[in-house]
Amino acid sequence: MSDPSRRGPIVEVEDLTVRFGGDTALDRVTFSLDRGAITGLVGPNGAGKTTLLRVLATLLEPDSGRASVDGLDVVEGALEVRRRIGYQPDAAGLYQDMKVEEYLRFFADAHGRKGRDRDGFVARALEIAGLGARAGDFVEDLSLGMRERLAFARTLAGDPRLLLLDEPFSGLDPVARADLRKVLLGAKDEGRSVLVSSHLLWDLERLCDRVLFVDRGRLVDEPTLEDGEETAYELGAVGDPAAIAGAVTGIAGVAGAAPIGRGGLIAVTLSPGTAPQDALAAMVEAGIGVVLWRPADRGLEDRFVRAVAEGEP
Repeated sequence: MSDPSRRGPIVEVEDLTVRFGGDTALDRVTFSLDRGAITGLVGPNGAGKTTLLRVLATLLEPDSGRASVDGLDVVEGALEVRRRIGYQPDAAGLYQDMKVEEYLRFFADAHGRKGRDRDGFVARALEIAGLGARAGDFVEDLSLGMRERLAFARTLAGDPRLLLLDEPFSGLDPVARADLRKVLLGAKDEGRSVLVSSHLLWDLERLCDRVLFVDRGRLVDEPTLEDGEETAYELGAVGDPAAIAGAVTGIAGVAGAAPIGRGGLIAVTLSPGTAPQDALAAMVEAGIGVVLWRPADRGLEDRFVRAVAEGEP
């Protein structure tokens, strides 16, 4: 018989509210997360990201509302929830005077792994973290990127179904961030679900299946990250923008065009499947004097700024 806990969302949150004195850290937050997906959590400092992760990690009880992980209530079933998650706080503590392999073995023991099972985990964790050659080195001798990968590998000690990661990219250089993205994608390939908070939206765009925007304790937007979404372009051309927009709209593969209102640019939306270079060639062939053709800025940063602005009272 199949395990019923492996069906349905991995996380369900309903009207979740957390207060600290007179301040509301989370205000009636509601969402669910699919299994086997990487979800990004985006928001400014003080938005409630860490509070939300701590509730899901059973480290903080909500004032009202409910949250569940793998079908288990995070308050009533806290002990069982902890067996199913791996939590990495924003300041992951590392025992500097331990050797890398010793450190991983310590956490394997803490999760009840014995004998071959423990040895298998340590070997796999070293492989995941890319630290096989540094197994005998002290943690304090590792670079910041290596330490972050080691901290992540530690979260796998209990074979978790859900990983809760608080700012794991913070302070890493571009190479270390790329390495960590590969590690997280590997966790997804193994069937694990990931909820990761970060201020580095460029990394989340290349990593996540979905992103949640949080501001002042509320969920303000859920932008899609679907393939083929980037169909918006900016066109600069010689002539009257309104007239050019009308001409461009009649070109095959163009779904719409309209003056933007700044610098004489025109916003052009391409139909699904239309290659931007083909649309550009058709414009030139139609006699439009193109001087600029570039993707419109529809990245996470731009969308987050708009979402927060629209949510302001």
